[in-house]
Amino acid sequence: MKGLTKKINYTGVLQGLVNIEPYLAFILLLLVSCYVFWPLLLAPNNYYPLSADGMGHLSKIKYMAECLKQGNWPSWFPYWYCGTDVVQYYPPLSYYLLIPVQYIFDNVMITFKFSVVFSFLIGSLGVWYICYRWIGPITGIVAGSLYLLQPILIRLVICHGALAQGLVI
Repeated sequence: MKGLTKKINYTGVLQGLVNIEPYLAFILLLLVSCYVFWPLLLAPNNYYPLSADGMGHLSKIKYMAECLKQGNWPSWFPYWYCGTDVVQYYPPLSYYLLIPVQYIFDNVMITFKFSVVFSFLIGSLGVWYICYRWIGPITGIVAGSLYLLQPILIRLVICHGALAQGLVI
């Protein structure tokens, strides 16, 4: 019966399971992010965030998208601080990342929802990767989830409206 037995090599199957871990982490952290921001995601798109700087950032993104749509490079924003340079006080990459979202949907609230979920998801994936790499996979998921649940970060973006800082964090 030696000819009928065959040794099965499972290393290819196990290696395939290792490659799925980043996708599982992405899906799990996306679900946690949607859970954390569920009230925001369910808010109607004609509502606007009541925050100190949120509407200023969103109006700047809308203004920059409209300028680029018309073929003009935005350099002066006349509707905030009695007129200011577009990129003087806040990091410009955060605005340029959200201009395509505003351009596609043409709705400030959808842009706000996307920016909040996207920024927190990217931050949690960074925390997941560091913990996954140095500690372990379960710790990475737990740490990424705890990053999403930090009240100070949620308060910074939702209550204070610090969208530019939220995308940087």
